[in-house]
Amino acid sequence: MTGSVKNSKSLTVLFLWLFLIYFPTYILGRSNSVGQILFFITYLLTALSVLLIINRSLKISFPAEEGISILLVFILIILSFIVKIPFSSIQELINHSRFLFYLLVFLTILNILHKSKVSPPQLKKGISVTILSLFAFNLMHVLVPDFISIINKRPIWDFRGISLGGPFVWSYIFSFFLIPFFYFYLHLLLSKFNFKNLFSVTFILICMLLGQSKACYIALAFTLVNYTLVSMYYKLDNRRKIYFGALCFCLVVITLLSVFPLLFSGVINGFTSLFSNEVDASTSGRLRQINLTLLSLTDGNISEFIFGVKVPSEIIENAYFSYFYKYGIVGVSGLILFYLYLTFVSYKYLNDAINRRYDLVSLSVILGFNAMVVSIYIFSLGASPIDANKSSYFFFFIWAVVLYIRKYNEKKLLICY
Repeated sequence: MTGSVKNSKSLTVLFLWLFLIYFPTYILGRSNSVGQILFFITYLLTALSVLLIINRSLKISFPAEEGISILLVFILIILSFIVKIPFSSIQELINHSRFLFYLLVFLTILNILHKSKVSPPQLKKGISVTILSLFAFNLMHVLVPDFISIINKRPIWDFRGISLGGPFVWSYIFSFFLIPFFYFYLHLLLSKFNFKNLFSVTFILICMLLGQSKACYIALAFTLVNYTLVSMYYKLDNRRKIYFGALCFCLVVITLLSVFPLLFSGVINGFTSLFSNEVDASTSGRLRQINLTLLSLTDGNISEFIFGVKVPSEIIENAYFSYFYKYGIVGVSGLILFYLYLTFVSYKYLNDAINRRYDLVSLSVILGFNAMVVSIYIFSLGASPIDANKSSYFFFFIWAVVLYIRKYNEKKLLICY
């Protein structure tokens, strides 16, 4: 009886996980902007309802340091709203309150995990289900795109060739979502060879490459260097295999780009322009947006420089300058400090996991989270991955999983000693 209850609770966690990934943001029409608002509210209410059902004691776990860090970003952003109240609307208030939503999702998922008592092997099974579901989703996107149009309406083929966005629509956001899974399976594969892990690593890598996101390619390079340095510093058993793996990775990428130049025309043209001291269309557009931001906020209006423009009318496809434009120097400072804090704690979690000998699955999850945090700086050059569409909730879900794993392993170590 106890086992069946535990299984039902772990299935509840899996439901929330998959519900987040596959929420149909296009269910209300061709534009997903209204669907995103619906997602933000519906998902939070669903998660809170689940917590109320399984949490009979009404005891809530609140990780003070992590919770306060999210709350501080919310406070800094809401400060810019208070200054602009005469010019703002209810929609602007909601936009300025997004980090409050993230905090609630983070705490709700963390407490659901604590009540569900999910084990690392169960987490691994859940991740395996995710990879299989992504394989099926992408296959349907290619063969029967109308079947999944309420989740992703964008065509998989465009003028750049193929652009794989998965259930997250945009390729760079989908790539950001895949980063932790890539390093999760890569570490499992390098630690102990397994065909399932090999399939997962290969599939995820192909998905990221087919997204043709320049940010993804650069982030992969940075995170691979980071993973190699971590393995060397801590003298992990897989460090020799990493050199061979890195060589294979480079050969695979070069081969794919050489054999299928039309398929990857978007990213090839982008990097060719970059190395020729030129800019492609997407980079040129972002540079114009950055120039607009600087002109808007350096025209002598001190209030707008500190708290952002009163009525934002432009979309800035760069997280740093978008925050500067909307929330001023206060907002962008809060974002950068939050990124730095995430970097610090991700390495702290990793250090604890290695030194205290967490199990392989737990360590792989934390390595994936660390890679995800490292990649934030790169992906933010295009858009804010932790403050955009479904990827924001996903990031805080992953962070909650990491905190839960830490507590799970610490309890296990106490029992052993």
